[in-house]
Order: sequence, then structure tokens, then C-alpha cells
Amino acid sequence: MRQLPTYTSVFRLQRRLYAVYDWELPVPLGLLEVAVFVVAAAVFFGAGQLLRIPLTASTAWFFVVPPAFLAYLARQPVADAKQPHAWILTQARYLLEPRVLVALAEPRRRDARAARRELQQ
Repeated sequence: MRQLPTYTSVFRLQRRLYAVYDWELPVPLGLLEVAVFVVAAAVFFGAGQLLRIPLTASTAWFFVVPPAFLAYLARQPVADAKQPHAWILTQARYLLEPRVLVALAEPRRRDARAARRELQQ
């Protein structure tokens, strides 16, 4: 059966933030980058609370730099021109799918001797 080509990637638009209220951002940020930064910042704030690291001017790098670096990495292509989250989903899908498609697998043939033994018993 022939499948028709689809062009969904052509119409997939990148949504970017250029400003937050009256504050213009130095570079446009994608929604994925913003989401990664917010989640990573929440994790680092939680880790800071558990490790009793106060939020001061000297420790602010701990709460800003790692989440910013993770947001930067989320934008960079890893392999096959995919972003990290898409690459991880592809790898997980590959590991979870069956090794041999059932419709294409040859039917298992039982050994004739074993079948005769079962019948005789």
C-alpha cells in the first residue's frame, strides 16, 4: 500500500518569546527552552533548600547557571538533527518496540520428533 507524503514539519512553527511585558529579551527564546529553564530552576531551588544553600549574591550562580545551560542544551541538535527530548523519545520508542514484527515473522515450526513424542505420551 502506498502512503501519501505528509508535510507536517513544514507547517510546524517555532513559537518564540521576544519580550516579557515591557522587557525585551536579548535573544528570542523558544517555549521548550523556557520550560526546561523553569523546571531545572525548580529542581535546583529544591536541591538548594535540601542542601541548605541560601539564595545570596555569591550563590546565585548555583540557581541560574545550570538551568540556563540546560535550556541552552535543549535547543541544540544532538543526532539526526533532533533536539535532545525528541532524540530521547526516539530511543525509548526503539527500545520498547518489538524486535520482530509479528506479521512479518515466520511461523514457528515444531520439531517433528518432539511432536511425535508428545502424541505418544
